[in-house]
Amino acid sequence: MTMLTDIIILVVLVIFSGLSSALESAIFSLNRYQVTVMYEKQVRGASNLKKLLDRPHRLLITLLLFNNVINIGASAFAALFFSKIFQSNIVGITTGIMTFSILIFGEITPKSIALKYNKSLALSFASTIKILQFITFPVIWILGLLVDFIHKVFRLEGKKVSLTEDELKHIVTLSEKEGAIKSTEKKLIHKVFKFDDMIISDIMIPRTKIVFGHSKMKIRDLLRIAQKTGHSRFPIYEKNRDNIVGLVYLKDALRSFGRKTLELPIKTIMKKPTFIPETKKLYSTLNLFQKGKGHLAVVVDEYGGVTGIVTLEDILEEIVGEIIDEADKERPKIMRLNKGTYRISGDADIEDVIRELRIKVKDTMEFDTFGGYILSRIGRIPKKGEKFRVDKMNLTIEEVFRNRIASVKVVKK
Repeated sequence: MTMLTDIIILVVLVIFSGLSSALESAIFSLNRYQVTVMYEKQVRGASNLKKLLDRPHRLLITLLLFNNVINIGASAFAALFFSKIFQSNIVGITTGIMTFSILIFGEITPKSIALKYNKSLALSFASTIKILQFITFPVIWILGLLVDFIHKVFRLEGKKVSLTEDELKHIVTLSEKEGAIKSTEKKLIHKVFKFDDMIISDIMIPRTKIVFGHSKMKIRDLLRIAQKTGHSRFPIYEKNRDNIVGLVYLKDALRSFGRKTLELPIKTIMKKPTFIPETKKLYSTLNLFQKGKGHLAVVVDEYGGVTGIVTLEDILEEIVGEIIDEADKERPKIMRLNKGTYRISGDADIEDVIRELRIKVKDTMEFDTFGGYILSRIGRIPKKGEKFRVDKMNLTIEEVFRNRIASVKVVKK
């Protein structure tokens, strides 16, 4: 063979070394979700790629076997090539040159390129790897048995990889920073995670805020209360407010105008109430409402006493944010009272507060709202009227609903 032929063979061997390294990096940088999506969309090559990743140990053995055979072959050929040129045994020089060449052109460069074009590389060469596995099946099978034996001897069986909730939240936050998802989408996903842990007592309207109706009232009386309060649903009691006997909806009372039945007792339009414990999870209560159990439930404690009510709207607002209907008077969540003084709603978005007040807050991943931020700093549920000094701000707790902060007066210093 001529010197040119030898050089071409050597270059081809290094290229193959780089290709095997690139394929290893490209394929194993893809996650199972990406591959499944491509498979379901019937992307060309995705079927073979999915089959390869269904047996990752066998795939890794194939790629490493190919890579090492190429590298050993390239090193041996290089030794012969340089011995012809220099007419002597120069193992040290040959080893140095090949180590550098394989490191740069067979490992670092191809792997860095593969990470950028991982999908296209993996899809393009999936069928080639399948053919390579078929050709080298006996060797791969023996190596696979040996690896399995070592795993069993040293108890190296891999555990199923799963992500924790905090890791998933971190991925979502990074995705938002990199522009893969919008800020509103990030907040929505974070709220869904939080939703799973919340119970009814976290969001219910407390007993002190409920407008009750008495079972002896007439429909006309209830309509007057509805006009005065703006409420559309009323728990109805007998004797005392722990004895709820029904629910009345404003829409049913309004139908009485056409029937001339305003003087009838509200019992005639009363519906059966739904009772739930204050420790019930939000998601199970949402399922209850979805099954047609109304849009309002009466919340009771362990002794059966009424502690509040919760509506479908209250639950949905924990995911999508506040829902403003025609009867609601929209009030800004961040209200400037005078220079340096603000009244801020507990459910105000922490990013909006940071932007409006121009303050610096660390670790915003831990909370989404201003109320959550305060709780993380003081470490407990505050009482109405309590004052705190937090991050160069004087805070006065103006209103607390159960275990959540509703309104805070902030004086920025």
